[in-house]
Amino acid sequence: MDLKKIFWVLTSIMLTILSAILLNFTSQKYSLLSIAGIILIGCVIFVNFVKFILWGKIYNKYDLSEVYPLTALFFPIIYIISLYQNETSLSFRKLIGVLIILVGCFIFNQKR
Repeated sequence: MDLKKIFWVLTSIMLTILSAILLNFTSQKYSLLSIAGIILIGCVIFVNFVKFILWGKIYNKYDLSEVYPLTALFFPIIYIISLYQNETSLSFRKLIGVLIILVGCFIFNQKR
């Protein structure tokens, strides 16, 4: 298991989550035309630019077929964040879905 590959993909996922949280926060608290709204949207653009550069480096180092499926880890992480923020409920079906994704990513990332 290549931990560096997983680290870089998780870093990209965390940047995606940061972008989503910033957009959610901005849409709930500020007008897009306010100074704070413009600054926060600028931060989102910057975070996505950094993610774009990071993915370029990831693709240069690893095969796309190896790293892109790991982005499915986004869904369990966003579910955990939603639970923490009380935006969703804990359910057996959702936990099974998270488990399937985690097991799938683990199996996919095993050396042959």
